[in-house]
Amino acid sequence: MEPEVAIKLVNDMLAFIASFEGDVPGATEKECGNFREQDLEGAKAIARKMIPVLKKLDARRLRLRKIANVRHAPVSKGTLQQRGTRL
Repeated sequence: MEPEVAIKLVNDMLAFIASFEGDVPGATEKECGNFREQDLEGAKAIARKMIPVLKKLDARRLRLRKIANVRHAPVSKGTLQQRGTRL
């Protein structure tokens, strides 16, 4: 994904969150075990605070390392199982 596309996507997402009205999908006990943790007004407040911050962001200031260039240490099957990773 090009940096310009990512920046626009994040800004659009924040605008959507900041202006969202209605029921939050999955915010009932039947739909989500953590339904009490969901806070639409809190999410909207954070989105409103972040919008002006991220408006200043442009592709020249965004630095991403390509995932292909990141080296990871070998992980054993036992370590994956301890982390709860399905094999």
